[in-house]
Amino acid sequence: MRNLKSKLQYEFFLRPSEVVAPDLLNTTLIIGDNRCEIIEVEAYGGSNDPASHAFNGPTPRSQIMFDTVGTIYIYQIYGMHFCFNVVAHQENQPGAVFIRAVQCRQNGYINGPGKFCKAWSIDKSMNGISLVQSNSHYFIQNHTINEYITTSRIGIKKGKDLLWRFKRKD
Repeated sequence: MRNLKSKLQYEFFLRPSEVVAPDLLNTTLIIGDNRCEIIEVEAYGGSNDPASHAFNGPTPRSQIMFDTVGTIYIYQIYGMHFCFNVVAHQENQPGAVFIRAVQCRQNGYINGPGKFCKAWSIDKSMNGISLVQSNSHYFIQNHTINEYITTSRIGIKKGKDLLWRFKRKD
């Protein structure tokens, strides 16, 4: 087990989501006994991002994006797939980073948000868990990477001009 001194803290997530997102690349996400490296992410903001759940202000679904940074945000798409996000934003601004792809020892490369949640049995019951305060759910920092690919986000109709999809360059 790694030294918890390298656990990502509250301040790490207290920055704009588009700044936090590339910094999450190559970190290790630990949930219980599962571990994976983050390979691909997308940032979502607030009123500056028409593709964001938080664009029009808080709703029952998006309220968590306005709340405490470092918190898990899970939502469901197509009535069957769950998506994993971590809340990240500046003070008084909503935002989250969406985990798109991971590399796991036990599951290999998982390249789809629904596939990641299915492989790890992630569902809405994890919504709201703090990745900063929990001892069983957290990120740890690995060596940082200098090279990554930046593109528009996948599956959105608005906000395509924001190049907020970040993928590790291997």
